Amino acid sequence: MARGRKAADGPVEELWKGRIVKVGRVSVYRRGRWYHCYFHLDGKRHREQLDTDDARVALETARTVDASLGHERPSEVMRSLADRAAGVPSLRVSALMDALEANRKAAGLSKSYLSWLGWRRRQAQGLLGSLKVRSIARADCEGVLSAVTGRRGMAQYLRTLLRFAVAVGYIDRSPMSDVRVPAPGRSRLPMPFHGAPNVPQYLLPGQVAEYRGVFAGTLLDGPYLLGLYAGLRLQEIVFLEWPRVSLRSHTLQVAAVGEWRPKSRQARTLPLHAELYAWLSAHRKRWGPVCPSPEGKRWQPRNLRRKADMIIDAENRRRKADNPRARTLKRLGFHTLRHTFAVAAAGAGIPLTTIQAWLGHADLSTTQLYAHFSPAYQREGIERVAF
Repeated sequence: MARGRKAADGPVEELWKGRIVKVGRVSVYRRGRWYHCYFHLDGKRHREQLDTDDARVALETARTVDASLGHERPSEVMRSLADRAAGVPSLRVSALMDALEANRKAAGLSKSYLSWLGWRRRQAQGLLGSLKVRSIARADCEGVLSAVTGRRGMAQYLRTLLRFAVAVGYIDRSPMSDVRVPAPGRSRLPMPFHGAPNVPQYLLPGQVAEYRGVFAGTLLDGPYLLGLYAGLRLQEIVFLEWPRVSLRSHTLQVAAVGEWRPKSRQARTLPLHAELYAWLSAHRKRWGPVCPSPEGKRWQPRNLRRKADMIIDAENRRRKADNPRARTLKRLGFHTLRHTFAVAAAGAGIPLTTIQAWLGHADLSTTQLYAHFSPAYQREGIERVAF
């Protein structure tokens, strides 16, 4: 069994190492965040983005693409997929989504419809992509509808996807036939965020601890703490350098670096929370960015956001692998951490003028948004701000 498992994981390991893997007539490789594939058809070379960062899903998608090559009519594509389905009882939903898109492309449908399919697929993939097609239940479909915006459009996509699964023989009956689509209205997020009307959203203590466990020990541990315990903006985290950190005086300074300027155009000094001080002491250096990229250089802000999304997506896949019905985490924006810091500071009884100076707000009316804090943040003093 060990030898078989090692052989089965061989292509996956090759993809993880950055090499090109051949799947029939399709070659799979990774470029940036996503896996891509290319193949030759009618004397031309075609490249496709597979819209997944999971190596196993990429290989299943490549097999689907390879099975559909050379078929011009949708009926032939569906027949080919049905033959393949008979030998693949553990097909995952992400591979079914790829098969649906390949079928619709072969049918010659409009680009706008294909774009709509891709958009809805990206919305649903994080919630359903890792499930097996035969294990999808009514509750899974209802969970997706309650978690996304545009419920009627998502219901139409799920119906199309599962009817396709029935047509090609993956399942006998569509679970969407029993689902009642919720009335249009405000969507319910997979994980509750709390905030009064017109007040920025923030995390509650339990949510803070949950994300801390996800980011601990990764490259995002420092940026997470800087956003949570200092209220720094994403650009301020990226451009923070070690000469601006004084562990002796327990302060850090947000100031201009080269041509970059803070949003307020003014430098400000912040006290270090005990949790942040402990992390900075453990990673202390003399020069360079406080939160470097894997290459030791300054992050590009968009890459830092993508890295955070990748870590959360990996955690969600791990949860779904352990329990298909496990609750997933919502992708976290760094500005949510800034709001969390402000709400916690207001709940600790710190004067709004002090919070204004810490956050770098030009107008006190902006800081007053955080005065409507949750009772869960009733603390006294900066050292009592706990999550």
